[in-house]
Amino acid sequence: MHEGDTLGHKKQLLARGGTAVIATAAMIGLIAGCSDSKSSSKESSTAAPSAETNLHDAALKAYWATMRGDYETDWNLISARCRAKLVNNDFKSFATQMQQAYAERAPQLVKMGDPKITVTVEGTTGKVTTDAPDGKSQKEAVNWALIDGQWVNDNC
Repeated sequence: MHEGDTLGHKKQLLARGGTAVIATAAMIGLIAGCSDSKSSSKESSTAAPSAETNLHDAALKAYWATMRGDYETDWNLISARCRAKLVNNDFKSFATQMQQAYAERAPQLVKMGDPKITVTVEGTTGKVTTDAPDGKSQKEAVNWALIDGQWVNDNC
């Protein structure tokens, strides 16, 4: 599976209460743990995406941005509050840290395909846990927040 193949991941989402499985990327506490779930319901193509689906897609986007070295996308998927705290709002420092953290691991993970992602949503906050294909993900859930209509990593 590849980045564009989110249908398979959407099928992993639970219809209610929302759990799906993904890896978010980042050396500074942005990669998360592991969980696995499958959905037995079929999504309607006319229904608006659920909050769980939107969070899952944002986390998957962050994962692939990291794996492919697209740190600008990663940066934009981190809350402004966390960017200021983690690297003093300095994109260049962030990109350097990310490159150093994933230089060896990323090429292998890209070949392995999509991670499994678990998301839970409560209002405008969510938690994401990750199971990267190599099984070396952290095991804690990562906090995300819905800010101005966009899910962003808020784990600081």
